[in-house]
Amino acid sequence: MNEAEDSIPSRNNPEMPSYMQADQRGRDSFLSQIGVADSESRTLFYDLCDMEDPFPSVEKVLGKLQAKYPSINEMLDSLMRQLVKGRCGLITLALKNGTLQKDRIILTERDDLRFWYWYIENAWLSTTNSDSTSFPTVEDYKRIKGFPADSIYKLTAENISSEYASRCAHEIKLCSFQSANQDSQLLLTPASIMSIADITKSRIHRMIKDNSTFKNELIRYLNIVVSDFEKLIAEPDGHFWLQICRTIISKQKNFYLKKIKITQDIIHSVSIVQAFIQNKLSEAEDHLKEEEKKSQTLKDILFAVAKHEKLIMGSEEFVKQFEPYDDRWPDLQAEFSKRYMTASGKKSLTPVVMVGMDYLYRDNIYILFKSLHNTAGFELQKYYMKRFSDLLRSRNKSKFLELSSVEFFRRSIKDRIIKDMPGLDILMKNPRLVADGIIHYGSKVLKKNDKELVKTVLERYFIPNTVKFKPYDELFSLSLLSLFEDAFSQLSLFHRILMRISGRYNIYLKQYNPLINHSVEENVLLAKGKRFGKKKHKKKLAAKSKTKSKTSSIGGNTAQTSSTSNKTRDNRSHKVYSARQREMAWSEFSDVSSKKNSREIDHYAE
Repeated sequence: MNEAEDSIPSRNNPEMPSYMQADQRGRDSFLSQIGVADSESRTLFYDLCDMEDPFPSVEKVLGKLQAKYPSINEMLDSLMRQLVKGRCGLITLALKNGTLQKDRIILTERDDLRFWYWYIENAWLSTTNSDSTSFPTVEDYKRIKGFPADSIYKLTAENISSEYASRCAHEIKLCSFQSANQDSQLLLTPASIMSIADITKSRIHRMIKDNSTFKNELIRYLNIVVSDFEKLIAEPDGHFWLQICRTIISKQKNFYLKKIKITQDIIHSVSIVQAFIQNKLSEAEDHLKEEEKKSQTLKDILFAVAKHEKLIMGSEEFVKQFEPYDDRWPDLQAEFSKRYMTASGKKSLTPVVMVGMDYLYRDNIYILFKSLHNTAGFELQKYYMKRFSDLLRSRNKSKFLELSSVEFFRRSIKDRIIKDMPGLDILMKNPRLVADGIIHYGSKVLKKNDKELVKTVLERYFIPNTVKFKPYDELFSLSLLSLFEDAFSQLSLFHRILMRISGRYNIYLKQYNPLINHSVEENVLLAKGKRFGKKKHKKKLAAKSKTKSKTSSIGGNTAQTSSTSNKTRDNRSHKVYSARQREMAWSEFSDVSSKKNSREIDHYAE
């Protein structure tokens, strides 16, 4: 029978038979048809019908009717025997703690497929601990009146598997299986396949245990010592049991010649166990291959995040990475998060981190931050130079409050970053992530084990020995005094002379010079000395500002590498490096683009 030809009823949704909804006269008529004559059985049948449940548990029925019928167990057994004869009801069995127990009462229409389904289920369970009980076969059941022989689905060896059993377990259908070298066909249900595999294996095991001649011949054919045989047969080793089954089938004639009786049920058992184990091993191999493909797909998505042209991947683009696999692996995104975004043990920096709503690979944290930092430094320098130029040409200072003090200046820088540079703002709100990213980049990407050199880079952005960013003006190398001097130097000669004569120059100089203990003339010399001392460094940074670097930002900003450094580094008590060593160390961190070479995909999966 073809499964697609008609709909298959569900195991878990039994239909209520018509007699349950009939009046007493209708129920009496039905009972008369199936030969139930005694009044006790009829009365109990009425009560079962009144429960309006075609599949109640035995426990429920006993609990509800025990008070009414003191001998309810005997009455129920008597009624159900008569219903079985009438092919319209039975008590299903269940194996609990190795013992067969009554489970549920099933009431059906006469000769309904559901009745025969549970009848076959019970027949298999009855063979669990009894070698004398034969397995149900199609040939035997065809002789029973009312058996639906035309409603049987033929199974192949590929169907004797846990996969098929779980997929079709809810279906009410009868199946047949043709064993090797046998004319008869086993009769079974999809849900019984798993228990049948255990039942048949146990039957083979008992024959080996009870028949020493059979056992010795089997060991000889297997070419194995007794001790190894005893050890292997006690373990659930699929490959060894496969050898046993193949040997029994191939040596069947040899056993016959030695007058060792191999019953029909043993051959059925061998065929079932062999098919089940072969499918189990095949399923395990397929599962392994599928997991390998899934794992590789996760690595490919990780690689896509790591090698993104903007260094960071937006949430919409990230979700789209998983869409092609929704049907095949619906849990793929959850698996990615578990594998690459969940911290385990002491590792605080996962391979992928979320920055706002976007996804960033850990190797790129420092690269992205530096790119955004350089872009911000360049843009802020340009913006505040323009503001100072406007200030020096204006008589209305109230329009330039952000230039009136360091406090207002820092607040202004922060506000501009929040407004115009959201990507950098998010990173700056997570200084621990940036610090970990710098440490990771130095130790894992550049393979630098010198902690002092990594510390040197950290101190370019952070207050020494803390995970707090430097004040905004220091972080971006912006000095009110230097900006003022630069803006002043760009004024016309006439304007500069006029400012000096009017005293405005000295007023601004006193306002912006932090070295308040010196005279105005000394402050000017010190400020100039600062700038002249970093003349070469400023030229180098100015040259860099003219070239574009990697574009990257959470908001899609374009990054240009440029920074103007006007602050001298304090002397610190850690390891002293020469100027050339420090320059080389910083350059190695700064030269981001040259370090973006391809790495093996396994590195990204670490």
